Amino acid sequence: MGEAIGLRPDQVHVAFLPQLGCETCRVTGLRIVTGFDLPGGGTLTLDEVQAQLPDDLLGSSIMAGFRLALTALRRWDRLGVGPGVLTLPLAPGALADGFLVQEMLWELDRQNIEPWRIEVEFLEPEGGDIDRLRVADGVQTLSRAGCRIAMGGFGSGGAPAEMLHALGVSRVRIGRRFVAHCDSRASQQQMILPILALAQHLQLETLADGVATAGERAFLTQIGLGAIQGRGVLPVLSGAAIDDILLGQRGVRPLAIPLRNAG
Repeated sequence: MGEAIGLRPDQVHVAFLPQLGCETCRVTGLRIVTGFDLPGGGTLTLDEVQAQLPDDLLGSSIMAGFRLALTALRRWDRLGVGPGVLTLPLAPGALADGFLVQEMLWELDRQNIEPWRIEVEFLEPEGGDIDRLRVADGVQTLSRAGCRIAMGGFGSGGAPAEMLHALGVSRVRIGRRFVAHCDSRASQQQMILPILALAQHLQLETLADGVATAGERAFLTQIGLGAIQGRGVLPVLSGAAIDDILLGQRGVRPLAIPLRNAG
């Protein structure tokens, strides 16, 4: 599919999905949304096409978007309004690519960005033991380098606490399956509240994804979640639109967030 529609890394653009802190009601992080500008007009997100892309194009596209996002982060930091973290979602196949993982760390160093400013979000792989081992190695390499690690699909009957600890997971994402209609359906509340309690027991930060309505947002904000994201919070936005939000909520006074080795 990638070759058929002529996708290339130089067509990559990035947008951002804001993450709102439930205590502060401010943007505390941004999820990177990588996409392609199509030759005939329109766009596709990487999520929509990554399963059909050859490995080399997938890796180069991920890196093209990552570079653009880091450049935006540096600019926000210089303005004194930089968000706490950028969340980069990575499929198991990308995390199993040792070269791609090292290239990401090299790019962080090249752009003088501290690794803790990046949160890598992953889903537990569904393949065999070799895939799981390679993914675990990629996650642990990023964690040891200082990147934050988030796991999606929490509460779906997955990873034991020992695995979360071994992989350096510090935040879990509670998905739309549990978030949908949580403000009005007791059955949803009976699922999401124990999941939240388990995360708190394991001392993991939490984020609710796929928040679609004002009612869901209000309920999730009140029950003790750390952050929320989704179209019911704020939509996916361009870098220019993020400028306006960050400048509006924090002002233009520098916040003294230093860039490592910046000259």
